[in-house]
Parts: sequence; structure tokens; C-alpha cells
Amino acid sequence: MYSVEEIQALMKSLNEQGLERVKIKNGEMEVELLKSGEASALSRKTETKIEEKNEEEVSSNEDTDVHTIKSSTVGTFYRASEPNAEPFVKEGDYVSNDTVVGVVEAMKLFNEISADVEGEITEVLVEDGTFVEYEDELFKVRKG
Repeated sequence: MYSVEEIQALMKSLNEQGLERVKIKNGEMEVELLKSGEASALSRKTETKIEEKNEEEVSSNEDTDVHTIKSSTVGTFYRASEPNAEPFVKEGDYVSNDTVVGVVEAMKLFNEISADVEGEITEVLVEDGTFVEYEDELFKVRKG
């Protein structure tokens, strides 16, 4: 099992070496790190981020009543508690501060992601099973 410090060291090495992807397998344990922030064929998530940023620049903060739910940790994002189960939330659902909207799995531990705001889910930004990093945007919520 890898410690948080070991994973952080791998992430630092990934950046320093200019690599876009690192995959390490040790017995049953597997860690895959993907670099984000640059357009790459390896990461659709990154391409989506760039498109979203361009859209945000055009809108010029028109949506002041929109809140973004972000990942609180690094790992694999899941919209449901188990495969083939209904997602915790979907577009159009009303959420409150403590509504669980998804989970992030890191080292066999599942961390719940809560809405932290009251409102309506207007957009799901991340597909089920996607690797996410700390502060990656997961959902858009219209406050209210």
C-alpha cells in the first residue's frame, strides 16, 4: 500500500520529469497518475477543462448564482455507491448542504463528496470512473 507521501512524491516527479502519465502496479495495488492542465490526447478531462475555461471567459461571470462542487481529494470519482446503482444525484435534482453527490476512491477508501450548498444540479462535469485531482470541478449547482 502506498502512503499519501509516496503518492505526492510520484506526483512531484511526474511534474518535474515532464511526463503526462505514470502507472505503477505492485501486486494488487495499482496507482495511475495523469497530468492535467495541458491539452493532451491522454486526458479528455484536460480538454474539457480548457473548453470550460474558454466558456467562462466568454460568459464573464454572468452566473453569480452558480456554485461549483469540487473534489476534496485525489482519486477515482464515482457518481453511485456501487456499479449499476442509481447515481447519487443527476441534473435537475435539488441538493442541500449535506447531500452526498459522489464519492472519490483513494487507496481503497471512499471519501464522500457533499454539495456544501443548497440548489439545483445544473451540470455534471465529470464522468463516472474518471480520475480526479484535488479541487477538480465535479458539478455545477444553481443556488437557491
